[in-house]
Amino acid sequence: MVTIFDRIDEHVKSIFGDGPVCIHLGDIEKCEIKRHPVLPELRKAAMPKGSGHAIGIRLWESLVAIGRVRELVGDSSGKMLIVSCLTPCLRSTAWRVVRDRRAEIDDVMSEMVEAMLRAWSESAKGVPPRSMRDRMMSAGFDAGYRYGKKFSPECPTEHIDFFAAEEDSGHISSLKASSIIEPGRVMDSATAEILRGEAVGARLSQFDTLERLKRFHDDIRACRRGAVGGPVLNEAELARSWISGANHYYYYSDLFPLYMDMCKAADVLGVSESTARRMARNGEFPYTWVGRRCVVPVKGFMMASKIPDPLVHADDVENGAAHALGFGGPSSF
Repeated sequence: MVTIFDRIDEHVKSIFGDGPVCIHLGDIEKCEIKRHPVLPELRKAAMPKGSGHAIGIRLWESLVAIGRVRELVGDSSGKMLIVSCLTPCLRSTAWRVVRDRRAEIDDVMSEMVEAMLRAWSESAKGVPPRSMRDRMMSAGFDAGYRYGKKFSPECPTEHIDFFAAEEDSGHISSLKASSIIEPGRVMDSATAEILRGEAVGARLSQFDTLERLKRFHDDIRACRRGAVGGPVLNEAELARSWISGANHYYYYSDLFPLYMDMCKAADVLGVSESTARRMARNGEFPYTWVGRRCVVPVKGFMMASKIPDPLVHADDVENGAAHALGFGGPSSF
C-alpha cells in the first residue's frame, strides 16, 4: 500500500534524484566540500542517536538554512526534504493510531504532515535551527494522536460521523521586492520601478564595484545568467517586460555572493562575531555549515534583518549610477 509518506519520499526523490545532495550550500557546483551524501544516507544521518550529537546538530542547522533560503524564492524542495527525513520516525505511530483507533492511514499521515509544515511555517524566526527537528516531530506526533482521539476504539470508522473545521495552515512568508520608495507617494508603478533601480545604482556608485556590475549586466542581457533569483513573477507586473522580457530584472541581493562568513554578518549588524553567532543560534537569521566553517546565506540574512531587496531593471541601475557619477547616461557607464 502506497501511503502519503511514500508519495512524499517519491516527490523528494524526483527533485534530488539518485545522485548526491549538497547539505552545505544546497548547490554542489558551488560547494567547497567534495563529498556529499545520497538521499538514503542523508535520511539516516538526519536522525543520529542522541539529540546532542554534534554532527546531527550541524546537519540540521544546514538543512534548515537551505530550506529557509529556498523558500524565499518560492522553492519548497528544502522544506519537503526535511519532512521526508522525519517521516521514518512517524510511520510506526501512524500505524499504531490506525490499529488502535480504526482511522484511515492517509488521514492520519495527512494530519501529521500538515502539523509539521505548520510548525515549520510558525518557526520562521526566533526558533533555534537545532530545535526544528524536535519541534516538527513533536507537532507530527501530537497531530496523529489528536486525530486518533476523534475515533472510538469500540466501533469501525464507517459508523463514525463527525465534522471538523479545517485548521488554518498558516501563511509561509515569501520574499517580496521591497521598495525604497514609499508606495503611497508614487502612484505609477513604472515610475516607482525606475526610482528603485536608480536608487540602487546611485548607492553602488559609492563603491568600487562598477566594473563587476557592468559584467553582471552584460551577462543578463546576453542571457548568460539564470532566471530571476526570487519568486516567480507575472511579467505583467514588470513595467518593461514587454520590451526586454523579465530576464533583464534581478534582485539587489543577486549582486552579492550566495553566502558570507559570520564575521561579515557581524559587521553588517554592528555587533561582535560572538553576538552574531548567538543571534543565529537563537534563530534570528539563518546559517549553515561548510565543513567546519559557519556561513550565512545572504538572501536569508537580508530578509531576516529587514534589509531591502528590491527587484530592479539593469537599465535603471546603470542610469542611477551614471547620474550619481556625473555621466550623461548609461552609455557612459
